[in-house]
Amino acid sequence: MDIYDRIQTILSEKSMSRKQLSRQSGIPYATLNSMFFRKSTNISIEHIKQLALCLNVSLDTLILGEDAFLISENQVPEYIPQDLEMQRAVNEIFPRLSIKNKTRLLSHAYELEASEKR
Repeated sequence: MDIYDRIQTILSEKSMSRKQLSRQSGIPYATLNSMFFRKSTNISIEHIKQLALCLNVSLDTLILGEDAFLISENQVPEYIPQDLEMQRAVNEIFPRLSIKNKTRLLSHAYELEASEKR
């Protein structure tokens, strides 16, 4: 199941159309339709964030699905932002977070780092 299948499944569960998704996410309908039609592997992180927020799901659920933890390093889909783009996104977001959320993010990062060492 790819990101488009997951989006379509969520839309069906919410009885929501792509047109409604477009309006609520702020992504132009033509852009959204084009992405679905072409099954674009070059989705911007901004669009993914907007879709996840609008659909009320996490980014990793939207990008990787519920079984994200089962995906190995060589199975990562092409549309997942590359390392530098993700670093830039974190650096851009971090200053806007409250101290509480910065602490939570750092704590989670340490937990993830520890789990990778196991």
